Amino acid sequence: MTNKLTDNTSDHDLLIRLDTKLERLSEDIKEMKNTQASRIGSVEQRITSLEDTIQNSSPQNTRVLTEANAAWIHDFKLTWKTMMTLASAIGAVVGFIISAIVQIFNLFGR
Repeated sequence: MTNKLTDNTSDHDLLIRLDTKLERLSEDIKEMKNTQASRIGSVEQRITSLEDTIQNSSPQNTRVLTEANAAWIHDFKLTWKTMMTLASAIGAVVGFIISAIVQIFNLFGR
């Protein structure tokens, strides 16, 4: 009789341990499910954002903008070179006039 009681007790203890482990396993699975669901939601948001970006940017529009930027850069460089040439010429003329005035004053002894 004591042998049977011992067997029942050990079976009962084993069932309690199994039940506890199954509860932990169930909680871990729920936690993994929640984590994966949030990660999938995050990936879906990123994919939606990328799809919107692709739909809003067409290759033709990008080509037109690139050509417009290239034309603007060319015009800016041309304008910059013209302004630098004019500034250099004006500086040379002003320098020449100042040196001529200094030489005239030196001739008259001042």
